[in-house]
Amino acid sequence: MIDDEFGFVVNCSFPGSLRIINSNQRAVLDAIDGNEDVAGLGQKLDMDAETLRELLAMMARTEIVRFDGAFTRPAKPQETDRLNFWIHTTNACNLSCGYCYISTLNTGKAMSERVRTRLIDKLVRTVEKWQIKQVKFRLAGGEPLSQFRSWEAFIPEATTALAEVGCQFDCAFLTNLTILNDEILTFSKRHRITYGVSLDGMGNAHDATRKFRSGEGSFQVVDANIDKLIASGIPVSVNTVVSNQNLKGLGDLTRYLIELNIPFRYSIVKGENVDAQLLDSCLSHAFAIMEEAM
Repeated sequence: MIDDEFGFVVNCSFPGSLRIINSNQRAVLDAIDGNEDVAGLGQKLDMDAETLRELLAMMARTEIVRFDGAFTRPAKPQETDRLNFWIHTTNACNLSCGYCYISTLNTGKAMSERVRTRLIDKLVRTVEKWQIKQVKFRLAGGEPLSQFRSWEAFIPEATTALAEVGCQFDCAFLTNLTILNDEILTFSKRHRITYGVSLDGMGNAHDATRKFRSGEGSFQVVDANIDKLIASGIPVSVNTVVSNQNLKGLGDLTRYLIELNIPFRYSIVKGENVDAQLLDSCLSHAFAIMEEAM
């Protein structure tokens, strides 16, 4: 339910089936038992049979209901025309987040030019063999923008090489967004690069978990750079790692992200104990803010 009057219904096996329904339509769905025919349902609901038939036919178009019971079943596709890669570009990072999962952080530097060259070669051969139409890279780390020069050369080369074999190349940076300048912005816009940004809260809530190695917080820098991405028309989304240190700030963060009108998601921290009662309270508060906005 959304509220007392409206709810939603979806068939997860049928793309695009989500529908908002009112309380009368929900009563119809609740009354369906798999045995009663339309005429019988109409009598039970005191509803005109033709009106009921039109409603059920509309819902049947996206398999919310079926008259024959033969619902589409999810099936693994025999083949795919898209590939998605998460690329660990480097162990190097300019932040020192306590919950970082990279055990080799700041050991070694980055992917070598030789590996990047072989990667393009392998991509081209794979695309040709399997007739792939789209390849997407999510460039992560460490901090991938610390290696911008390398990817500045790679991305146009990969785009051209894959285009020659009929494949579109897309790219995203998964970044702490503390490294950004006009050159990176211009390059990102030219090559349709999107951004996934780590933001753990507003002000001190973010700074409690995401500090520079000097100990200084990074919120002011990230906040300003998110504004630059939005002003440049570059798609941006936010990921927040939820821990005891930033739980109480989730409400303020939720309002901020809704105001920016960008996608976001909250992920529970890995490898740390989280106050379950506080987690429930703060996430429920954040959800109430989302409901109000919707």
